Amino acid sequence: VNLLKIYDREAQALFDNNFNILNGPDAPDLKVRELDEELIFTLSNGATSNNQNETYTEKDPYIIKTGPPYYNNPNYEFQGYLVYQLKSATVSVTDLDDADKARLVFRSDINDTVTGIVNQYLDPFLQVYTPIEEVASVLSSGVVGSVDQGVQYSFQITEDKFALGNTRLVNHKTYYFMSLAYGYNRAEENADPYDVDAADYDGRNQPYISGRRNIQTYSAIPHFTQPEAGGTTLNASYGDGVEITRIEGTGNGGVALELTSSTINAILESSDHRAMNLTYEAGKGPIDISVVDPVKIPKGTFILKFEEPTFTNTGVITSYKKWTLIDEETGNIKASANQDIVVGIEEYITSLGLNVKIKQVSNPGDDPTNIESNGFISGVIEYSDENDRWLSGLADVDDGANGFTWGLNWIRAGSFTNDDFAGLSDYNQDQDPNGVFESAVEQTVLVPFRNTPFGIGDMDVEATGGTWAPYSFVSNMNDGPGFSSTVTNSYAKLENLNSVDIVFTDDKSKWSRVCVVEAQDDPTLSIGNQVKMGLRQSPSVDKEGDDDGSGTLGMGWFPGYAIDLETGERLNIIFAEDSWQT
Repeated sequence: VNLLKIYDREAQALFDNNFNILNGPDAPDLKVRELDEELIFTLSNGATSNNQNETYTEKDPYIIKTGPPYYNNPNYEFQGYLVYQLKSATVSVTDLDDADKARLVFRSDINDTVTGIVNQYLDPFLQVYTPIEEVASVLSSGVVGSVDQGVQYSFQITEDKFALGNTRLVNHKTYYFMSLAYGYNRAEENADPYDVDAADYDGRNQPYISGRRNIQTYSAIPHFTQPEAGGTTLNASYGDGVEITRIEGTGNGGVALELTSSTINAILESSDHRAMNLTYEAGKGPIDISVVDPVKIPKGTFILKFEEPTFTNTGVITSYKKWTLIDEETGNIKASANQDIVVGIEEYITSLGLNVKIKQVSNPGDDPTNIESNGFISGVIEYSDENDRWLSGLADVDDGANGFTWGLNWIRAGSFTNDDFAGLSDYNQDQDPNGVFESAVEQTVLVPFRNTPFGIGDMDVEATGGTWAPYSFVSNMNDGPGFSSTVTNSYAKLENLNSVDIVFTDDKSKWSRVCVVEAQDDPTLSIGNQVKMGLRQSPSVDKEGDDDGSGTLGMGWFPGYAIDLETGERLNIIFAEDSWQT
């Protein structure tokens, strides 16, 4: 009976739609730049496409419960792109599921939490539904692109999917490709495809739809490029970044920032300890601008302007609704986008051969449930001599309920709660419940235990964990580097974390004059009975560690400097010493 109801629903939907077949989103046009053992593809939608600017939407005749209380989406809407390498020019769109004839090489989709898509197909003979994974939930091995990270409009191919042995593309050989666009409608998904009588049952269990128009076979032949440009040598490659200078603004764009050496020197030499215009190394700036077509890259300087800011009730700018790229020399607009950068937009600028990808990122701790990284980008230690890794740290080790190794549990990110002793619980659990910030600069070190009771004596224990942490998560228990939860929660907020470089150097001209504070928890043991985090009650010292004769207390030198990579400021530094142990 249920199967009869299913067939009846589909027949009625076709009748109501005048027996029109759905088109799905038109396949994108592919343009190919042929280089030496390399092919670079760009995707675009022409003037006649039903998916210009990814705006495809088409009524789904099988969705009928569009009003309250269900409010199902009545339309299929654009979801993503797929590009396949074909075995030969004779392969058609009906062969794309045959791995002997076609293999996926590129995938990209919008950022909306939808990853894999499964259609249920009803077998008229067996009278059962067969689930088919139309789009995988993860990026398959060897496939370039991304999953649920926003649409990409370019990609690079250097490998032949059908080659045996050496898979590198071969010059002067013809390769074949085909592109598709696909749509999605969540309303088509039902918990039980057979339960037609369920209150929320709708559609025909096929949330995925593939476009059927503008499907073409594209051919490409990699080859040497020098003869085409009078012997010109390409000085850029696909994916190379460009040097960016920040004129106004702050933030990191979710990128691990790296200032040029000239900018760092300007900061260190500045009388006010900062630089106003920050220049970042190519590919290491707060905006992702990268080379797509190295043949088209011009010589010039361009200005990227953000316009139409979005404000909070308190006047804080949270985003911009528009951006424009301007040629500094001519003043001409080379590209623009009218989409809020909170959503994220990628734009391929054909005339420049450049790809511009801009997205406003959330502050650390804003949405730890849905943002896997929780705002943490990277944490590394770089050595001038990799063979002399002289600096390590105390690896954090989570302590369970016994508290035996509480001294090692100095990073309190996560969601652990000790009901018997609150001092062992993690801090600010709503800000980093998954403990992302416990793994910053992770290292493995040997931790010495001396005079261990119960006849154990001395032993060394290997520990692996983070060695740097935001101050809001550091332990303020005995011997912990933190001070108190009141100070931590009031002033050291996770949302205020910036990108910072901390540099140790033997160049004493770059050392920082700093306050040295007391680390001893027990004032009766510290010099001058100073409380924890109070200015150390010992004579200030010079760069050699000797009394500097100033008559002051608690001032010393940090052997290096710290720079805020987002604002260009040289930062103040404080370090602590336990005077009872020195």
